[in-house]
Amino acid sequence: MNENPWIHLPTEPPYVLSEDREAVEEFNLARGQAHDHFLQINELLPEPFIGAKDAPVVLLSNNPGFGENVPFRQTSDFRAMMRNNLHHVATDWPFLYLNPAFDEWETWWRRKRVRRLIKRFDQQTVARCILNVVLCPYPSQNYGHLSVPSVRYSFGLVSDAVARNAVVILMRPGQREEWEENVPELRNYDRFFLVPNAQNPAVTENCPGYEQVISAIEAFTNDQQGNEVRQ
Repeated sequence: MNENPWIHLPTEPPYVLSEDREAVEEFNLARGQAHDHFLQINELLPEPFIGAKDAPVVLLSNNPGFGENVPFRQTSDFRAMMRNNLHHVATDWPFLYLNPAFDEWETWWRRKRVRRLIKRFDQQTVARCILNVVLCPYPSQNYGHLSVPSVRYSFGLVSDAVARNAVVILMRPGQREEWEENVPELRNYDRFFLVPNAQNPAVTENCPGYEQVISAIEAFTNDQQGNEVRQ
């Protein structure tokens, strides 16, 4: 895999990688700040991926949103955790949106997208077992279909997931062609599934591959517990 470009993310706004900056600025200039596709590079850190890079379950999404949870994503604690995530720093809560430090915010992920998994296991187990990867790392109110150079690293994370036999769930089925074009390993991959409801994407019992998700989390958790005992 290529070097992780996110270790070079600026510490001051605009929070955009040098390799992406031209494309992002042209995109924003063509739309204007009031446009719902405008990329909020001065307000929030990018979120190209969230979670441990060896997670047994990988979710594929469009881009981070810009909505009701903006205030807590602007806090120093959240930004510090997000930077650790971007650097792949090991933590007890790799999927940081499930960190109990943010419970008061009732995050979009915990409230809707992985609620059934949390009920089946627990919040920390799910936080250790899912990785979300997006097509565009920069937040906006709605997805604007911008491809930037840094996304090659994200595609590499998904390729690695296929290589280790992770379960891959496409949260936005309309983007299947784009994902398969950029990660050819997904074509004919028997552990690649699409959520049935693109308007309300969630990993639930109604999602194809749900039993494989459960089995993958159980196996990963058992392996981790076994490693802790041996140590």
